[in-house]
Amino acid sequence: LVSTFMSIANIDTVRGISSYESGLIYIIFKDGVNLYWARDRVLEQLNRVNNLPKDAKVEIGSDSTSIGWAYQYALSSDSKNLSDLKVLQDF
Repeated sequence: LVSTFMSIANIDTVRGISSYESGLIYIIFKDGVNLYWARDRVLEQLNRVNNLPKDAKVEIGSDSTSIGWAYQYALSSDSKNLSDLKVLQDF
């Protein structure tokens, strides 16, 4: 699915995360892309996928979902270990 979505125009990043029971795909569009245009392109690509298992449940998040990223950061340090960074993260 990730490679299928990478063919959509105006994509900045496609990230796939999977576990035993589920998988999530985050599609990040370039700034300024119309939300409804982007959703239509994703739905078009989903409809083209024909090799999913019969019982697969595929759904697209609502346009008012709270899982969208508004802020992203990384903690790194040459002098602090991972435990110290974890304390900073939790604080």
